[in-house]
Amino acid sequence: MLYYENRVSDFQVNLVSNWEFFPHAHHNIEILVCTSGIFGVSCRDTDCSLAPGDMMIAFSHDIHSYRKTGEGTGILMIMNPQELPLFQTRFQERKYENFLMGGGKFYISVAEALFHEYLTDRKREVLIGYLYVLLGSAFKKLSYTEAGPGISEDLFSSVMKYLSEHYSEPFP
Repeated sequence: MLYYENRVSDFQVNLVSNWEFFPHAHHNIEILVCTSGIFGVSCRDTDCSLAPGDMMIAFSHDIHSYRKTGEGTGILMIMNPQELPLFQTRFQERKYENFLMGGGKFYISVAEALFHEYLTDRKREVLIGYLYVLLGSAFKKLSYTEAGPGISEDLFSSVMKYLSEHYSEPFP
């Protein structure tokens, strides 16, 4: 089963524990930083585990899911790619091959600071700044293929993109 979310919220941060969520996709970017324990994740038909300090990034329309593999806690961030205009061309012009990276205490520290800001002041500029730090450090480790005339989207991705841009209400 696959669920397509047409998310209304542009920015969301949650603390998740012993969490599981079935395969889904949406237009937004979703980042999970494991802060303790282990998380089972799947993205684009690849299963793996997140250990403390690991970060997973599901880009727009990537099918991803979470499963319990023990006691795991993490910080989940979901945002519209348009919230990050400095990286907009990176999202549009590149197809990223990997989605998981280790960053150790650095990713945990930045994610915890972002979560604290989200709970207290919610100053958008500060939240976006933390996201730029996380994504900027991740982009140094991500491998990609330049999107262009030679790379075409598969049919599923094209349909998902069309639905997210044209339908905001649930189907009957």
